[in-house]
Amino acid sequence: MIRSALKYICPAEQIPQKIEVDVSNLDIEDRVYMRDIEVHPSLKLLSKNENLPICKCVATNLDSPEPVATNLERPEPAEV
Repeated sequence: MIRSALKYICPAEQIPQKIEVDVSNLDIEDRVYMRDIEVHPSLKLLSKNENLPICKCVATNLDSPEPVATNLERPEPAEV
C-alpha cells in the first residue's frame, strides 16, 4: 500500500461508508492510481494530482507476509 487515505469533498449525505478497489486483475508491479477510483459523481478529489499511485502489487514469499525485496538498481560487480 502506498496511500491509506484519500481526501474528497462532498455533500454529507453522499459520504461513503467505504471505498472498495478491485485488485483481482492486477499483476505484480501494477499500480492503482487516484484517477482509477470510482466514486459517486458528487465526490470531488481534493488532490490536484490524480496520477499519484495509491497502491502497488508486490510479490511476497508465502512463508512470510513481508514483501519480497527487489533491487531495481544495477547489481554490484562480483569481487575477483
